[in-house]
Order: sequence, then structure tokens, then C-alpha cells
Amino acid sequence: MCTYAIIVCMKYAVNYIKNTFHPLDVSDDVNLEPGQMVLVSTEKGEEALKVFLVNSQIAALWEQSKKKPVTMRFLRVLSQRDLQTLDDIKKDEVTAFFKCQALAAQHKLGMNLVQCRFTFDKRKVTFYYTATSRVDFRALLKDLTQTFPRVRIDLRHIGVRDETSLLEGAGVCGKPFCCSSFLRKFPSINVKLAKDQGMPAAPGKISGTCGRLLCCLTYEHANYKDGSMKATALETYTDDTNIDIRQLEDDRNSSTGNV
Repeated sequence: MCTYAIIVCMKYAVNYIKNTFHPLDVSDDVNLEPGQMVLVSTEKGEEALKVFLVNSQIAALWEQSKKKPVTMRFLRVLSQRDLQTLDDIKKDEVTAFFKCQALAAQHKLGMNLVQCRFTFDKRKVTFYYTATSRVDFRALLKDLTQTFPRVRIDLRHIGVRDETSLLEGAGVCGKPFCCSSFLRKFPSINVKLAKDQGMPAAPGKISGTCGRLLCCLTYEHANYKDGSMKATALETYTDDTNIDIRQLEDDRNSSTGNV
């Protein structure tokens, strides 16, 4: 396929959950501007997303990749009235979040509500939550169904790493979280990686916002392991809280891929 053809079929993309860019299926007679809000069809329903231009290099990589992001179907450009509707939806999400939180507390459920998202057509609402153990939310779901009639309710359990990637933010390096910018799969991480690199055994130094070991500990570990980089001695850390740094290691509940 020629470069020109690639640019035509992959001219635009939209930014979706966890900062993932998806090619946008747009007919040739439609011209969009970068930054425009458009309505697209996703697996969750109709979503309002921002448009980005795709350069030829990225388009070529997508075309050759066997794991390219799912292409999303363009529906229309958001009008001023649609933009006002979008603002109203954001307000409704805040209200729905606190209603669900109150109901969960009423049922004494051990779950931490993370985020609430409505589709643009408001036919579906998704509540993301974390929990250390399985939650029986049947009674909660019944109350939510009555609170939000004619709306499909989705209660989605995610891990603490997934929570951080959804909420976004900046890491100790000052850059956006890896998990919300480019990291798609979370590697298995243990304290040995920190020891091999001479990192101080202090939770504040080797753990991220999610409370687990930093994902970036895996980036240069191979160089330390083969001796190409010299590690300093591991610092001794003492603290009144006596935190066992092994508690920071990855576990089965830190990432679910259920976002």
C-alpha cells in the first residue's frame, strides 16, 4: 500500500481510555480539524472524543502492526448543543459517583469507587472500583437500577495500577504516569529489581502513586544484571511504621486489564 493511501485511510485518530489512540474511520469527503470533539461508536456505546491528526510514520506503523488499535467509526462532529450536553453529562457523572458511593457505604461494601463514566447517549453508565476481595454487589446493583432507570449499569472491578492509569497524573520523575501514557501491560515486579539496581529500600523511593513498586524498575534492570551498569549498595531504611517493602510487590489484584 502506498504512503498516500495509508494517509487517506488513517488520517485521523481519537484519544480514548488510558490515553490510547485509535484510528478513526472517516469517509474521504469529511474534513476534521485537530482538537475537534466528535461522536464515535465504541464497544461501550457512543462516546464524545477529541480528534488528532495522524502523521505518515504513525499511519505506516499502524498499517504494519498485528496489534494495531481498534478502528472506531466516526458518527458526526459535535455541535454547540452537543458540547453543552457533554458538559451536563460530566456534571451527571459527578452526581452519579456520589450516589453510588453512598449506596455502597449503606450496604457496607468493601469497595473503593474510582470513577463514573456515562456514554454520550446516556444509555450506559460504568462504575470503576477497586477492592481487596470479591464484592457481592447484587443489592447495590438493584438500588442503582432503581436510581438510574432505563440505563445499563456496569460495575467494573479494576486493580490499583488500573486505577492510577485511569486517574492519570505525574510520577516522581515529573513526567506523566507510564501506565496512562504508553504502558499497556504491567510487568511482574519484585524487590529484587530494586536491590540489583542499588535503589534505597524506602517505600517513598521505589513505589508509585498506586502503592506498588515502580513500573520503571524494569526498564534498565537488564543492564544492571549483565554488569553494563554498576549498582551502588542498597541503602538501609528504617522507619517508625516498619513497612515491609515486600508488600509493595506486584500481586494478582494490582492489575486486572478490565478498564
